Amino acid sequence: PTGRTSGRGRARAGAGRRAPGGGEGRRRSSVAKGRKSLLQARQPEAAAELPEMFDNGPGDAANCVSVVVLRGRDFRVMDHNLFSKGGSSDPFVTATIEGRTAKTSIKKKTTAPEWHERLDLSCEHLEGMLMLKVYDWDQLSSPDFMGTVAVKLEDLGEREQCRGWFPLLNEDLRAPDEPRGDLEIACLFHH
Repeated sequence: PTGRTSGRGRARAGAGRRAPGGGEGRRRSSVAKGRKSLLQARQPEAAAELPEMFDNGPGDAANCVSVVVLRGRDFRVMDHNLFSKGGSSDPFVTATIEGRTAKTSIKKKTTAPEWHERLDLSCEHLEGMLMLKVYDWDQLSSPDFMGTVAVKLEDLGEREQCRGWFPLLNEDLRAPDEPRGDLEIACLFHH
């Protein structure tokens, strides 16, 4: 994929990459500072990042949902260590709307990953669901499902940010018998 650099020197990974269904899915990483939020008292480093990550620049598409995948916590151990009691996972997240998909980078050997990556998915109407699925990457086999988060698009008002920790659910969107962990995300619809 090609990348372009903004005037502040941050690369935008995946610019120009097309997601299935003809829409555009892009990943954007950033560490930025910005306005205060209610979460700043508890999470000053995370609260400061979002405003700039949600700013549309020239060439950014209108009618899209921007999802900032911030971090995960308490993810299940998917890769068990044969020589000790411990283990880890290699998680990544896919975001899907109306058949268009974008994904984060893979975070190796962690059950508490930090991404701080923006995924943009074109979306004409605020109908349906934003599906976020967490997988464990495996080099020799297909990825293992770790959990999913579903966000109703109608809950994303125009230019209103939806942010929080969401529990990972089973594939059928039901609560698991044992916790799968939580995913912190922020979403915004650009019209």
